Amino acid sequence: MNPQHLRFHRWTATALLGLLSTLALSACGSQEPADSRPITPSFEANKQRAPIGSPLEITYRFEVGADSAPIDKDYTVFVHFLDSHGAQLFTDDHHPETPTSEWQAGSTIEYERTHFIPLYPYLGATTVQLGLYIPETGERLGMNGTETSNLSYQVGQLELLDQKENIFLVYKEGWHQLET
Repeated sequence: MNPQHLRFHRWTATALLGLLSTLALSACGSQEPADSRPITPSFEANKQRAPIGSPLEITYRFEVGADSAPIDKDYTVFVHFLDSHGAQLFTDDHHPETPTSEWQAGSTIEYERTHFIPLYPYLGATTVQLGLYIPETGERLGMNGTETSNLSYQVGQLELLDQKENIFLVYKEGWHQLET
C-alpha cells in the first residue's frame, strides 16, 4: 500500500470510530423521560448535623404544578443518602402517605417520617437525592429540580457525625434533679 492510501484508511477509521462514539453516547446519555410532570420535590430534616445511629425527623414535600396532568400510577419515593464520592450509604425508600395517583394539580403533598441513621463507617458530608419510581419495572417519573442522573434529584445535604455525639438521657423511676 502506498502512504497516501494508508493515510486515507486511517482517516476513514478515525472518522467512523468518532461517529460510532457519538451515536453510542447520545443513545445512553440524555434520553427524554417517558413520563414527566411539573412536580418539585423537597426534603427538610430537623437537624443538618446528625450522629450516626440517631433518629432523624424528615419532612418530604412535593409541590404539584397547577398545569400537571394526573398521574395514573402509584410511584414509590426513593431517597438515597450518598457519601462525598457519590456512593450510596443508606436509603429511605417508601410509599408517600397520599398515593401519587391521588395527587391533584396545584396541591402540595407534605408528610413526615422518622428515619434512624444506620451505624455506618462514614462521617462527613452526605448528599440527599430523591425521585419517584415503580419498583416492579424500574420506571421513573421526571420532575422539576436539580437532576443529578437518571431522574434522581438533589434535594439536600446532611453532615454525619460520630456516634459518640449521640446522647440519650433516660430517667427511670423516682425524682431527679431536673424535676425538683
